Amino acid sequence: MLNTILTQEYFYMRQRIPIFIYLFYIHFKNKKDLGINNKIIRGILTLIGIVTAYAFIGFIIDTYLIAFSPGSKNPFYRFFPLNWSYYGMLTWGLFFITFYYLSLKITKAKLTSFTLATLATVGGGWLYEIPFFHPTQMFIHNYALYYIDGQLICLLLLAYELKNLNLKPTKLIYTTLGLFLVFSAILCFDKFFFIETPWLYRIPTTIFLLSLLGGIPN
Repeated sequence: MLNTILTQEYFYMRQRIPIFIYLFYIHFKNKKDLGINNKIIRGILTLIGIVTAYAFIGFIIDTYLIAFSPGSKNPFYRFFPLNWSYYGMLTWGLFFITFYYLSLKITKAKLTSFTLATLATVGGGWLYEIPFFHPTQMFIHNYALYYIDGQLICLLLLAYELKNLNLKPTKLIYTTLGLFLVFSAILCFDKFFFIETPWLYRIPTTIFLLSLLGGIPN
């Protein structure tokens, strides 16, 4: 029951919080970084780091149990109320932190980097699923803002902001895009591959999104 309630709240908030963060960014982006903003960003990064470390330990235990004790339940699952896999938490946690710090080297602005990392992470969670899970509610549903899925809006906002940063296509971007498309085609037509490699199918999406930062001039 608790898991169901928290999961519903998570999906509801995921549709809105990134948009609110973006509106906050629009309001403050031309102002000097405020101390409170930096403290909030630092706190959120610390929390994400803790969750990622937790997911890494859980992932190691899962791997061990699968190899040496099939059927045993990972005790770490009872410490996290949402029905998430360690693969997802670990991948997106590492992705967020990596995207943030790479973006920070380019933009030199913490709020901008945090906003871009948020849009890329939430939007990436939509993008990697499309090849094997694309019902109508992935695009339009009642829980979304203005009926358009919030994760899709995040991708559109990310594209807009990268354009404002003068993103230029590079060989690396074309290469990672090709990798993403080939991998997506495999997932689309080979569900067995998707089921048997849960730790792998988010990777091409994250690599492609990270490569976009390489097209922004310093």
